[in-house]
Amino acid sequence: YYRLKSGAFMNMDSEYMKNFNEMLNVLEISPKDLRTGALTVPLYRSLYIDEMMEAHNELVERRDESFIKLIEKFDNIKSMNFVPPVEVSNVLRKYQKEGFKWLRSVEELGFGGILADDMGLGKTLQIISLLIDAKKNGRLKKALIVCPASLVYNWSEEISKFDTKGELRVCVLAAAKEERQKSIEEHEAFDIYISSYDTLRRDISLYHDMRFSHQIIDEAQFIKNQNTGVAKAVKTVKADIKYALTGTPIENRLSELWSIFDYIMPGFLYSYNSFKSKYENTIVKDGNDESAKLLSKMISPFVLRRLKSEVATDLPDKIEEVRVSRFDKKQQLAYDTELTKLKNVLNGN
Repeated sequence: YYRLKSGAFMNMDSEYMKNFNEMLNVLEISPKDLRTGALTVPLYRSLYIDEMMEAHNELVERRDESFIKLIEKFDNIKSMNFVPPVEVSNVLRKYQKEGFKWLRSVEELGFGGILADDMGLGKTLQIISLLIDAKKNGRLKKALIVCPASLVYNWSEEISKFDTKGELRVCVLAAAKEERQKSIEEHEAFDIYISSYDTLRRDISLYHDMRFSHQIIDEAQFIKNQNTGVAKAVKTVKADIKYALTGTPIENRLSELWSIFDYIMPGFLYSYNSFKSKYENTIVKDGNDESAKLLSKMISPFVLRRLKSEVATDLPDKIEEVRVSRFDKKQQLAYDTELTKLKNVLNGN
């Protein structure tokens, strides 16, 4: 209990105080802040505030008109029927169309998002659908796709495959440094740049004066260590909307989730030291379920994850494609030489 100036006692263990303290903790509001009578919180906290107000009416005396209009705007956007572009409408499966709508909603709200579908559920296609739509409707200024080196040309091929009208001008940044620099300087000639993580790290100074409408990182676990040069380079790029694609948003540590959010919405999960104190230590070391539930509630509007088991009925039958690759002369000679050696060993020669 806490004794008020009036002499009355307040039950500090009441449900009201529990919820009130949760809000103060999430919004990082101190008692001193409360006494000022005016508070400033980031826009991305408004969804959490509205959810708490809806669930616990006792926390709020009234919502002013500007806040009501803000939430109405969010609700209207989330309920909008975003239609995928015709180029992919017959290709997208039901859950992928829902993914496209979610990506569009996040974009319209001005936030960032993590598309964390299971591997094999078509995260690439959902992003390509978004970029085609953005190009057709004038929202695409320039986009940057960052991915592992092994996927750079795969992204380019997939864009060509689904952009049947050839509207997206794609530049793969995989040539020599001088050519990459020239391509970046000629940015008006391209809609989409595709770079590997390591190439971006080496070229980051070339992006100093550039701003992208969309930035997408594939296999986002590549930035799980916040202190690496790759993670710092990715977060240095200026973009209006940032997306992260990963089938494993957390591989080993909660700090990996923090680093990805630090990319899509810097500050949303606080500074790392604050996040570590509020969530990582209490969840991992202390096994605090309440902290885990609170973290899940905070991030859920900005993470879309579907498992294969959840969309199994929407998936096609397994498709197997056999491709035969012939040796060239040098490869055939090397193969025949090794084969002869092995035969001699087996025959005891």
